[in-house]
Amino acid sequence: MASDTLYISRKDGFDEFVRNLDDGFRLGDWDVHPRQNLLTGQEREVHLTPRCMDVLVLLARHSGQVVDRDEFSKSIWYPAVVTDDALTRHISTLRKSLGDDLEQPKFIETIPKRGYRLLATVKPLASSPPPERTPAVVTASRATSRKVDHTARPLRPLGLALLVVVAGLAGLLIHMTRPTEAVAPTSIAVLPFEAFGIEEDDLLTDGLHHDLLTRLSHIDDLRVISRTSVKRYHDTILPITDIAAELDVAWIVEGAVQKFGDEIQLNAQLIDGANDSHVWARTYRRDLSAENIFAIQSDIVEDIAASLETTLSPVEEEQLHAAPTDSLASYTLAVQGRAYLDARTEDGAEQALVFFRNAIEQDPDYAIAWVGLADALTMLHDYGYRSPEEVLPEAEAAIEHALELNPELAEAYASLGALYSTRVKMPEAIRSLKRATALRPGYAEAHNWLSWNYQLIGMPAEALESARIAVELNPFSLEAQANLAGSLIGEGRFPEALEQARFMDTLYLPFTGNFNKALALYLNGKYRETIEILEPMQVAWAGGGPKAVRALSHIKLGERQQAETLHDELLELGHHFSAGLILAALGEIDAAFALMDEIEHWGHWPALAMNLYLETMVPELVDDARFAELLTDLRRQHGLDADGRL
Repeated sequence: MASDTLYISRKDGFDEFVRNLDDGFRLGDWDVHPRQNLLTGQEREVHLTPRCMDVLVLLARHSGQVVDRDEFSKSIWYPAVVTDDALTRHISTLRKSLGDDLEQPKFIETIPKRGYRLLATVKPLASSPPPERTPAVVTASRATSRKVDHTARPLRPLGLALLVVVAGLAGLLIHMTRPTEAVAPTSIAVLPFEAFGIEEDDLLTDGLHHDLLTRLSHIDDLRVISRTSVKRYHDTILPITDIAAELDVAWIVEGAVQKFGDEIQLNAQLIDGANDSHVWARTYRRDLSAENIFAIQSDIVEDIAASLETTLSPVEEEQLHAAPTDSLASYTLAVQGRAYLDARTEDGAEQALVFFRNAIEQDPDYAIAWVGLADALTMLHDYGYRSPEEVLPEAEAAIEHALELNPELAEAYASLGALYSTRVKMPEAIRSLKRATALRPGYAEAHNWLSWNYQLIGMPAEALESARIAVELNPFSLEAQANLAGSLIGEGRFPEALEQARFMDTLYLPFTGNFNKALALYLNGKYRETIEILEPMQVAWAGGGPKAVRALSHIKLGERQQAETLHDELLELGHHFSAGLILAALGEIDAAFALMDEIEHWGHWPALAMNLYLETMVPELVDDARFAELLTDLRRQHGLDADGRL
């Protein structure tokens, strides 16, 4: 911390100013307007979520002092109980918005195991705050909208029917008076739909929700939170404002689905996440058919786009109104197949195959069903249940057929990219995944897979860019968060990587081991802590990686015997690369290269280590001329040129 950093002095007569920070204040080069949730700088404006602004104001009230996590919880979230990840995410957003740097902060400093401290000077604004920018919906909602009781979900059709009339009038007023300046890109989360009534159909409801998210994610001007992250809010009692804050979005959509004989009805509401006020509530009711299911989705997307003043391109318009199948039976079977595939088990994948094959039998021209078939086959291979010869040729043929049916299908290109990655055809994998994200900018999984493949071929800057997009779209995805940590490690940003890895621990998502956390600890010189978390850890994709990093930590601590024991275990298991790393760190360079010369196939852990980690972890290897020969062989297997270019 620089010695010339200035803080508010309580002796300087600022007490009254500090108590009234909501009127606005100056922070470094930024003017902060809490009432408008707005930061204004010399060249740009940044709109914050209300919760994010609350965090910044609390820091400003205690400028120069450490604000611990309990104080944040008590002052901002009480009485709701939230995990530390909510605060960590808002701090990260503030740093990004302010242009701050984690390693050399000018604004927000992390105080390990305690909390955060605001470093920048807090001053009164030299001029009055900007004109009120709060959308007219805030005023209109006081007179026209009901406060949703989030403890009483699911939504009821009668109440919504009445709300449609009232909120429709308010929505018109809102649409006419909402200022033209808006957050770009506009962020939105569609919460899981409820199925209710006499004929509940959870499967159809889930399919509607999934496909609506897919259609919204094609719109370049929208940031749409992925299904993986919103499904945790099914049956939640959290207020809308808290959900919006956790997901860092401006808008929320709620919906409920009901079947009435041969008809289907979807009640939907667009809600301002800042204040839980309703922009509109509408009912979409049609005869039950595949064509009408897709038409309902198109109508909702158009209504959302119009309300948020989002202009659809001609391509987006065409994608929006496309009907992937006219067979309700095929559609329903494909939805069932996807549900089984989401289980990520051998039995689930086998059941998914049956449903996708039946969907194709009902409609051979349903391209998404062909993609589902390919994904189920590829999963059986990737999870070790089937050999490549048993499933991959049919998977590739299914993807090719899907692209013949729809050459612009993003899901087919993403599946093709995953298949190419499985076959270690890395340039083809990267091209296919980039094509998928170009066709569908909000495709979180494709951005995530792109980050992983960039890491495997030693392109950490590109991996980091893709990982950040994936996390923005799918903040509760373990894979996306792990790729972000791995990309930061690859970029050499070790303190930031460790903070990210520790943040992953707060998400409470099921995983076998946070190997990226161990890597980050090692690279930050925390060797004993590295050993402690690696001792029980097994990570399928990393092979001998956990034992190798444990051994390297023992070597750093002067515990040679423990490292030699781990080397012997790895050698017995056939992990020649990891055993070679230990030998190199022990000074036995020739023996290390002799082991690595026996490698015929470079797995994920050796590829990551060779491309991203070894220069820091085992520089003795990298400095040897023989390392270049190994690296050339790795790149050749990946389909790259000798310099590692695509």
